[in-house]
Amino acid sequence: SLENNRFNGTLPAELGKLVNLENLVFIANNLTGGLPLELNKLTRLTELRLSGNNFTGKIPSFENWKQLQKLAIQASGFEGPIHPSISLLSNLTELRISDLTGEGSEFPMLSNMTGMNKLMLRSCNISGKIPDYIADMTALNTL
Repeated sequence: SLENNRFNGTLPAELGKLVNLENLVFIANNLTGGLPLELNKLTRLTELRLSGNNFTGKIPSFENWKQLQKLAIQASGFEGPIHPSISLLSNLTELRISDLTGEGSEFPMLSNMTGMNKLMLRSCNISGKIPDYIADMTALNTL
């Protein structure tokens, strides 16, 4: 964890070489730019927390991070919508996304995340109905 520091600039692409990394936490820094594509090589990640930064660009695709259990991207500067590949993260127990700018979308498909216990999607420009499958997330204790 490298949270609550004063790091600035972009995340180095070289982080993609840390292929055994399970936790990547850069909360509350002053990081900017987009996420380097090389982070897609971190297929063992179980926790990704990027909240409280000044990133730019679209919220990333999640297709290579299928082991994620905890994902927090709050007030980080990313644009919406939430990438559809989030539906591949069936191991998620905690999902926190907030303060997305740009275009909105309907509620993301999260129906296969049956072990979810914390779900927070605040200020993500989500429209439409709250899906019925939320009631099937019986492990939820925070919504």
